[in-house]
Amino acid sequence: MEGMTGKEIVNLIEKLRSEGMDDTKIIEIILYVEKHEPEKN
Repeated sequence: MEGMTGKEIVNLIEKLRSEGMDDTKIIEIILYVEKHEPEKN
């Protein structure tokens, strides 16, 4: 599984901002997701 594309990340940031989430929390979530991808079999 590959990481998110730049466009997907931008879309995610815009969605989370529209729901009132602050940028620091958004970055923490993106970093967590990117670092904890499921292992390939």
